[in-house]
Amino acid sequence: MDILKTKIDLPTKNTLLFVLNSIYDLDLKDTLAKKTLIKKITKLYEEEKNVLKLIQILSTSSYLKLEKIYNDYIKGEDPVESFLKNKADDLMDCALFYLIETRYTDKSIDYIYVFNNDAFNHLGVLFSDKGKELFKKEKLFEEVIIGITNTYGVLKMDFFVSLVNSYLNESFNEDSLIDRLLTKLSFNQYVNNFTINWKNIGENDVFFTFLEYDDELGRICESQKQLNFSYNIFDLDEIIKRAKSPYDKNTSELINKIKEYNKKISDEEIDRFIDNTIRGNEDYINEIEKLLKDIDEDKKEDMLNVLATWHNDLELYPLCGYSINNLKEDNYIS
Repeated sequence: MDILKTKIDLPTKNTLLFVLNSIYDLDLKDTLAKKTLIKKITKLYEEEKNVLKLIQILSTSSYLKLEKIYNDYIKGEDPVESFLKNKADDLMDCALFYLIETRYTDKSIDYIYVFNNDAFNHLGVLFSDKGKELFKKEKLFEEVIIGITNTYGVLKMDFFVSLVNSYLNESFNEDSLIDRLLTKLSFNQYVNNFTINWKNIGENDVFFTFLEYDDELGRICESQKQLNFSYNIFDLDEIIKRAKSPYDKNTSELINKIKEYNKKISDEEIDRFIDNTIRGNEDYINEIEKLLKDIDEDKKEDMLNVLATWHNDLELYPLCGYSINNLKEDNYIS
């Protein structure tokens, strides 16, 4: 038992119910206590196939951090301390949390954590040869999904499914791919598939995104339709590269130039400007004016030239992953 001053965010009872019912296909009632749910998780871990299923649920970063925690545990290190050092960024990743139960001391700011040895002792199979082979495949799945969503922002569902299948040599249909995405808890809360009814022509199109739906997202879809959904296609290596970093070399250089000329601007403001630009924000001119506000007059012209070059080469969501220069080359625009 560890008494700590730091509070660990553990999953809610509803999260445990979701995983047990939706991922492990149980039919548990929401009247069950959280302690009972943790016992059921522990029981499930007694079967190797249930432990290996965690690889589909975990993000890449959480799998690697869980491996570190497990190795520390095998060496005899305190598992709660190791958990605190290696905690995954995504607090929804379930396996890390099923391993620790919590209760609060009365009238105290301390938190008591009890390590769930019964569950943790079964997890070695995750890091066996079989587990690592499954993880390698799952890592590629995660990279492809993130790379696609970083590239297009929002895209037609049928094209999204065909892309995933071509990159991974899979045979998903729309329903099975959505189900698969909902299984991974780092994706689960962001999955957004929606239908737009084009009333003027009496047609419907289904879209997929990790972005929240708003009027701007609808505008992006409308712009893509005007291009007849002719998406720019990239090879697998490029998609994986985009998963690891959403910013290309030109954008990274732009960020450095902005920071050089504008000492007052924050990283959050730069990220917001770039994100709004990639989305084809109609308020781009006002965004530029805000950016230039704190830049010395003798540097503004150079900054504007850098911005113009960057913007014309930037692959935009409304342009189906093409840049303005791409479309000029293909005679889409003059």
